[in-house]
Amino acid sequence: MRPPPAARKLDVVGDELDVGLHLDVPSDGSVVARKLLSSRRVVCASPDYVSRHGAPDKPDDLLMHDCIRLVRGRHVFDRWIFREGGQLREVQVQSSAFVYEGFRLSLEPYV
Repeated sequence: MRPPPAARKLDVVGDELDVGLHLDVPSDGSVVARKLLSSRRVVCASPDYVSRHGAPDKPDDLLMHDCIRLVRGRHVFDRWIFREGGQLREVQVQSSAFVYEGFRLSLEPYV
């Protein structure tokens, strides 16, 4: 089983797939979708990074840190959403490193 290239739209029928898994809300209204699970992300850092740069105490502190951004297809996840005091808070992070599809780390921006 091989996944289709991430840079193009998933076509379950055209790609002759039996099942397609998508990690976000489908943008195509003609897709029949079922939620399988929920997940959450965590903010973490190596002990060495924290000793050199300090640990963030609140979401806005991340604006002063070099974060690693996830790239999935042509979408860069640089807006991180947090729940702070019962309210949703969005922080646009900066980084010098990117993780593509959760598998490959790069110090170059996605082109």
